[in-house]
Amino acid sequence: MPLAFIPLIFVGVVSIVILVAVLKAILAPKKTEEVKRLIEEGEYAQAIKIGKSLIDRDNENILAHFYLGKAYMCVKKYQLAMEQFEFLVSKSAFHGSTREIDFRESMAELYLALGQPEEALKEYLLLETLEPKNPTIWVAAGNIFIERGKTDQALKQFNKAIELNGRNAAAREGLAKLLISMKQYIDAKKEISLAIKYEPNKFSNYYYLGKIHREQQNYADAVNAFEKATRDPAFKQKAFLERGICYSATKQYDKAIFEFQRSLSNSKQSDDNDTLYTRYFMAQTHENMRNLDKAIEQWEEISKVKKKFKDVPAKLTEYQDLRANDHMKDYLTSSNAEFIELCKGITVKSFGLAVAESSGVSDCCTIKAVPDAKDTFSNVRTQTTLIYFFRSSDPIPEQFLRRQQEEMKSGAITKCIICTSSIFTSSAEAFAEGRPFELIDKNKLSSIM
Repeated sequence: MPLAFIPLIFVGVVSIVILVAVLKAILAPKKTEEVKRLIEEGEYAQAIKIGKSLIDRDNENILAHFYLGKAYMCVKKYQLAMEQFEFLVSKSAFHGSTREIDFRESMAELYLALGQPEEALKEYLLLETLEPKNPTIWVAAGNIFIERGKTDQALKQFNKAIELNGRNAAAREGLAKLLISMKQYIDAKKEISLAIKYEPNKFSNYYYLGKIHREQQNYADAVNAFEKATRDPAFKQKAFLERGICYSATKQYDKAIFEFQRSLSNSKQSDDNDTLYTRYFMAQTHENMRNLDKAIEQWEEISKVKKKFKDVPAKLTEYQDLRANDHMKDYLTSSNAEFIELCKGITVKSFGLAVAESSGVSDCCTIKAVPDAKDTFSNVRTQTTLIYFFRSSDPIPEQFLRRQQEEMKSGAITKCIICTSSIFTSSAEAFAEGRPFELIDKNKLSSIM
């Protein structure tokens, strides 16, 4: 090769290297921005594919790491997203830049998604110094303070957000939630009403309005508000549960059961609180309706998931004899008329007395009984026994016995028999000693049955 060609070859090689570098410098940012565009258009898989290829070519491509992390967040691969963001933190990639705010907001959202609210709060507090006039940041921090039970700090955050923008619906909503937790329902109603005014299509706000109405026992208004809240998929199950609670509180038990069933049909997990509470209140309603088999069914479902949930173990213990003793089941589940007839039968067959008078409501039958005519002499004064049959789960207290003692004196009653499917308080048992009372608790009653 002639020596004259060597400089020309060298110049050509250098030119190619420079051209490749220039093309790379021009095309890489365009490819990076393409990842951003794909995320905005919801093409997450393609965004991830291109983002990874860009990093493989150049691991120092800061924006590629950032957008890849954002893409991973969109598909809920939070740990992979955190790997990208931690790389950026190690490089102090956005510190002091115009993109730091976007990065910090993304970090805060990621921490929340990973269940690390304390770390998210640190990011929001830093953002408050970077962008102090953004009410959204103050609201986000306020919501975390609510979860932590830091009332005073949350109040400051929401008030600051409202000071920045009085028409910010999220700030009004956050303040309303805080006031509900503080039981300041009048002020809470004012704030949530403003939130609805400023953002009428955010149906979750109607859930909080319903909560306020329910706490104030405005059940009709609460039911209507919760119905609107069902339009928000995230609040659908909660809203049906609350509607059921309202109907149960007003003794519209059939409607309550229907709402609880709607709530369960929207359940995603058997062990989340909304599902457990739905089953709990459904069981409570069935118990009030004397549908004890169905109540037990719900308590058992709860027990499978969380054995010590509220008073479920006590309820299952209380009704454990139900299946083993059909007569006891009849005692607890029969209609009011059937219950009275059953109590009359016990009076005659178990106590050997004749029924003189009887009356009853769903949970109690009262009988005045006298000795059977064939067992008395005509010239002997008839002695009257007062008998109570209870089928409530509430223990019988001493105060009840004291009241009966006074009535016995005024009504010439010689003896009082009290039967219950529950128990007697220890003070009631002590009071009955040496007095004309016979106490029959659930164990004795089960044997009689």
